[in-house]
Amino acid sequence: MSKKEFVVKEATDGQAKVRIDANNKFCGFGKTYTSDDGASFTIDPRMFLPDRWFIRQSNVTYVFKRFAMSLNGDILDVENKRLVAQVKVDKANTTSEEKKKKMIILNSDGSISGWDLVAFIAVVRNRIRQCGY
Repeated sequence: MSKKEFVVKEATDGQAKVRIDANNKFCGFGKTYTSDDGASFTIDPRMFLPDRWFIRQSNVTYVFKRFAMSLNGDILDVENKRLVAQVKVDKANTTSEEKKKKMIILNSDGSISGWDLVAFIAVVRNRIRQCGY
């Protein structure tokens, strides 16, 4: 496993469901990350505007409209603009000893596989951590 490779595993038996290499060499440029199950995640950095991520699964494309300087955002079906998932970072449930811990809440209608959604959030979080935005 490489330094920035993420593996999403089944909780009950530990079977790997999705594997993705999230290495990022250049910030400020677009990049496509491809998981081993065929889903792809493409970033459009958009300069000074909040970036846009595109999730392609089979023949369907979704867009993650990430809020500025945050992991929060909405995931929409590109074709019909329907909201399929929401991402929210909750800091309110932490105690003073756990100041740096955050809970990521994913609400989804099931259009995007759960495995790909978790892998996608890991890639986005890693990119934010590496690039600072």
